Amino acid sequence: MKPSHTSIVQAWFVCFALVSGAHAQEYVVKALGTPTVQTAAMAINKNGIVVGWDLDLAGHFTAVRWDDVTPTQFGAVSGFSHAHGSAVNSSNNAVAIVFSLGTLGSQAMLVDAAGATSNIGSFQPRGMNDLGVVVGKQDITFGAGWHSDIAVQYQNGVLTALGMFTDVISEATDINNSGVVVGSFIPAGQMKPRSCAWINGVRHDLGTLGGSSSQTMAISDSGFVVGVSDTSSGLKHAYRLELSSTGQVSNRVDLGELGNGFSYGCAVNEAGVVVGTSNTRAFIWENGIMTDLNTLIDPAMGWTLLGATGLTDDGRIVGWGVQSGAQSRAFLLEPTDFCYADCDGSGVLNIFDYICFGNEYAANNPYADCDGSGSLNIFDYICFGNAYAAGCP
Repeated sequence: MKPSHTSIVQAWFVCFALVSGAHAQEYVVKALGTPTVQTAAMAINKNGIVVGWDLDLAGHFTAVRWDDVTPTQFGAVSGFSHAHGSAVNSSNNAVAIVFSLGTLGSQAMLVDAAGATSNIGSFQPRGMNDLGVVVGKQDITFGAGWHSDIAVQYQNGVLTALGMFTDVISEATDINNSGVVVGSFIPAGQMKPRSCAWINGVRHDLGTLGGSSSQTMAISDSGFVVGVSDTSSGLKHAYRLELSSTGQVSNRVDLGELGNGFSYGCAVNEAGVVVGTSNTRAFIWENGIMTDLNTLIDPAMGWTLLGATGLTDDGRIVGWGVQSGAQSRAFLLEPTDFCYADCDGSGVLNIFDYICFGNEYAANNPYADCDGSGSLNIFDYICFGNAYAAGCP
């Protein structure tokens, strides 16, 4: 039978499932999905494309991508009844976990920017970089009905094991554009997971906050790594560290928590800003301070933000919460000072924003659909020109 190692999947589930302060409103909340359908957002790319899932009234999970708030359901894979969107890269290619309840096997589905789907193997995809390299975990059988999970990487049609078969279990959760893979493993003879990174096929133990276990959720191109770790007192706290190209760890930080309880770091951007969940409240950690995201939105909207799972370099955040006591829904937060015309994110409007917009248009990226018509044409250039003329907040 499959041994019980719930601890290594607990952090991923928390990040990808599930008192007002005196702060001014800093984010506008956009609901993803309708009030009658349960939804969750798993990831967001630089173009604002969000992936996740919805749960219909018949109890079926369907992988979904949102372009702003407009949803598109992924196609199904024959023989499987459920799917969760798990990652999306800058080319708007996404991956989804395809599965059936009550079975151990699952499939990885690749969905390109045009919506075409393909089955890329028998594993659970968790992360993908801009080069299209996908990482995750695969269920393997050792005989006599004993199963375990092993970290894997998919590239150019080839699925490669990262984890060691001598481990009790391992999984990969994210990969950056340098090819550094992060995840967790349980060494042989032990029962608690350890954060790790695979660099050029070599595994590096990333350590803990002084406790006995840790798990890694995400890595940025700039080398920031986030996850959750036991502290010396046994509490589960979000952490952030910096990882060199040779696997050396520096500047490990305990991000703390909102009140007494726990925190999980779920995502990090290139500046090292972290989002996650703490005591069932979504947080943002920036400049050494953890802030409840619920204190940064208009309370009149009726939202309770429970967890944040992704963010962009320009400050957009996705996650899950509830609105006016209804069932769980995905959300997209946009900073109130978000400026569409600042295409290159420099903070200054200039000719480079027009060049940036032209490049996005040429690449057929949804960002270039300025007027929201669903097609790219001259009216999008006119729309962008008007946005540029209006300036930034």
